[in-house]
Amino acid sequence: DVSRGIGGEAAATVASTQGVEEAVATQLALIGAAIRFSDTIHVGGGGSCAAHPVFAVLSYCWPLLQDASRRGGPSVLQALLELHGRAMGCLGGGLAPLLPSILEQIGTTFCRRPVVGALECLTQAIELYGESHEAPLSDTLERFVDAVCGWLASTAAPEAEPELLSAFFELCHRCLVFRPQLLLSLPCVASLFDAAAACVAHQEFQHTRAAITFLCLFLSGTDAANLYRESAAHCLQRSGGTLLRYCVQGLASASPANLVDHQIELLRVIAESAPTAVHGWLVAALADPGLDLGALPRQGAAAEAFVRGAAQQHATVAAFHCVASEFSRVCRGKAR
Repeated sequence: DVSRGIGGEAAATVASTQGVEEAVATQLALIGAAIRFSDTIHVGGGGSCAAHPVFAVLSYCWPLLQDASRRGGPSVLQALLELHGRAMGCLGGGLAPLLPSILEQIGTTFCRRPVVGALECLTQAIELYGESHEAPLSDTLERFVDAVCGWLASTAAPEAEPELLSAFFELCHRCLVFRPQLLLSLPCVASLFDAAAACVAHQEFQHTRAAITFLCLFLSGTDAANLYRESAAHCLQRSGGTLLRYCVQGLASASPANLVDHQIELLRVIAESAPTAVHGWLVAALADPGLDLGALPRQGAAAEAFVRGAAQQHATVAAFHCVASEFSRVCRGKAR
């Protein structure tokens, strides 16, 4: 009887906790819905919008939002992050007084319980506030990169969270587009490069494509990133051979057919970014007995033709694509 009584009390406590969680998530969702249908204002980065009702509501319930970020479960955290995203879209630069606290909430939330919403929220913040709030955005971005790279380096199931990895590499890609200095000046940029490289030979489509797309832009760069090209060059010099090996593995056997074209583009970018090193990297990769080349003989005319064609400088995009495509088809037993 005593054990049944204790068990009943425990079950009631769990049910009560779940009920509170659902109620809080519902209330946050209602506030978010109200923000969604509020008038959008456009205020400069240092402006104020204290008279706007959305700003007034956020200020009033701020202690409760902070408590929710520290103690809430998945449904509460997702509703809270959606609320923040809608507030950014509504208030724009007028949200600046609250932005450092919002970023702290997002960072605390993600490190405590990694959720896709936190990555999407930070992506939006970088696009909207990257110029005016570089320091707090850089700090939050570094926390995210450290957390994801640490997880990828330690987990035995790196493809277990495809949505999280897709959102993470999309965040990194958008950062390179809008504020490359935020990403390329991080002390953990080499760890990020290694983490993305390790995902290149994964089989799940969405996050693998996101990692490849990020790496292509990371290596090829943009005009805005020219001042920070040394970071990308250092990563390529240190780990370019490893990245190329993952790419060749994807082309040969690891990647599904709908990722082959993406792998070819990454290989082309690597060859273009390191023209003097790519030949040696290719030879080493094909000689590695741990690399599954499928039906391709490790020594022979087909392997030699691939190395020669892929390492050829000043080759056209079409010519490179033909060489790499033929290599992939031979490895997969589909040569014409």
